[in-house]
Amino acid sequence: MLNHAILEPCVRTCAAPLCYLCGKPGELSYGGVSDKVYSAAGVWDVRRCADCGLMWVDPQPIPEDVGMLYPDYHTHFPSLSANQLFAALRRSVRQGILCHAFGYNSARTNWFEQFVGTLCSIFPPFRNFVGWKILWLNAQQGRSLLDIGCGAGDFMVLMKSLGWDVTGVEPDTAAVRVARDIHRLKVISGTVEQAALPSEYCDAITLNHVIEHLPDPVKTLRECRRLIRPGGRLAILTPNISGLGHRWFGEHWRGLEVPRHLFLFSPQSLEECVRRAGFKVHTLTTPARASRFTWNTSAAIRNGEALSNGSVDHVSWSMRLNAFVFQVAELFFTLFRPAGEEIFLMAEVS
Repeated sequence: MLNHAILEPCVRTCAAPLCYLCGKPGELSYGGVSDKVYSAAGVWDVRRCADCGLMWVDPQPIPEDVGMLYPDYHTHFPSLSANQLFAALRRSVRQGILCHAFGYNSARTNWFEQFVGTLCSIFPPFRNFVGWKILWLNAQQGRSLLDIGCGAGDFMVLMKSLGWDVTGVEPDTAAVRVARDIHRLKVISGTVEQAALPSEYCDAITLNHVIEHLPDPVKTLRECRRLIRPGGRLAILTPNISGLGHRWFGEHWRGLEVPRHLFLFSPQSLEECVRRAGFKVHTLTTPARASRFTWNTSAAIRNGEALSNGSVDHVSWSMRLNAFVFQVAELFFTLFRPAGEEIFLMAEVS
């Protein structure tokens, strides 16, 4: 039954008391939560399944109206350029690591980049920093990439520069304009189901902080399964409700992002979705790479401070210190349990 009582009339919702995966009644985790990151109207309940660990917004916006929850969302805009000298040095280091550790563009890598890449690849923090930039897709895993929920296209620009034939799908028309007009990328406006691409379309599909926004995650993953060629890969990155940040900040956790995050996953519930779609899980980890960002933004939300474009404009030295301590703690806990701020899952066609 549609419900208009708690939202502006233009956004329609439907009650969702049962778990999307298990069909069992969800336990109320947070009641009457408003949008603490942007400016979507209404108050929402957040439920969690005691069996599979899935968390979701109740009521759910109907799929046709989900786009109304994204006023001035950060994916509308291109990334800002960093200091040119620092950016050039960083590009050289990144190119060297991409060549040495991931097999990219060896013919275009000069001696300095090869030397730096060989040296830096010895140290996991450097190698991991670059690995996360490409979602661990190395040069041997194919040439055709579909980025679902590509936003303004920053990830596509990087992967295109590495030789991938990239296509994006994005329902936000403002972000599509940026990707097409500024980056000259091939981006399809709408959802991947609406795109109606041919079977075995690509070698890899990425969903970078996208699956939590989907009204029907398993349905979309099944479409991904149809589109990936034999031997291809699916890479997913999403917030982790089992992480230290959610345990510490509760309803003020930045990853909650009610009401745009329709579903939030534990490693167990994300793996179940992927398996139902016909994939075999290859890698499942919970990195702590977003811990400092999570601390700063969640602390600001808890203190009632407004975020600017989803982030914090000014970070004091005391906040930096607290965020660093939080990151160290999270790195320690990830040695024993899935405590990182995100879940990374790499799957292949089973």
